[in-house]
Amino acid sequence: MEEVNSVLTSIIDKLPGVPKITKKQKEVDKVFQPDPSGNSLWVSRDDIRKNPMLDWGNNGAARHGVYFADKRYIWEKQGDRSITALRTVGFSDCALYGASRPIRKDIHEHHKAMGCVVCGSRSDLVTDHKNDLYNDPRVLNAKTQTNDDFQCLCNHCNLQKRQISKKTKEIGKRIGATTIPSLAVFGVDFIEGGESFDGTKVDAMVGTYWYDPVEFMKIMKQQVYQFCN
Repeated sequence: MEEVNSVLTSIIDKLPGVPKITKKQKEVDKVFQPDPSGNSLWVSRDDIRKNPMLDWGNNGAARHGVYFADKRYIWEKQGDRSITALRTVGFSDCALYGASRPIRKDIHEHHKAMGCVVCGSRSDLVTDHKNDLYNDPRVLNAKTQTNDDFQCLCNHCNLQKRQISKKTKEIGKRIGATTIPSLAVFGVDFIEGGESFDGTKVDAMVGTYWYDPVEFMKIMKQQVYQFCN
């Protein structure tokens, strides 16, 4: 596997328009040894500590859910207060498509102050594009994007949203909120639209739970109130 990674790195480094692999990224590949799909086994904190370039000591290990400043991969951690292990769970969209998705600093600060809108966590936070199809030029432009285009999720919840998005694209249908046990009791799949999915539209995910969990719960509360009265 190490020889394969070395060959792949050498090839990628020579491709025009592709960012060079940094020394730290090479160490990440050496320690985690992701497979061709970008997935690795769990690597313990003790094993990571053995690599001086990756050992973060007493400093913070992640920024916006990214470890070792390596944005090529989607990262997952074990441990709550302290990290006990890390692994990669696929390539990030930026690595796959070379997408540029800038988010203004003031928007980051606005959402990070609130914590995860789903579980309330205040650690491992990421500023999430509500529209995770990334097909709206206005939102991808730092000058025209607004606070309402984004929301704060912890990395764990963000990974759940990513899996739903992946499945939606695979089956060509939107996935209802009743697939989430804690929401299934309300019997509401969407607050707008239905299963129909057209990935070319900027509002294709509007009305689904993960597009805007806060708005979803707000509308569902109103519906329950109306039903009871």
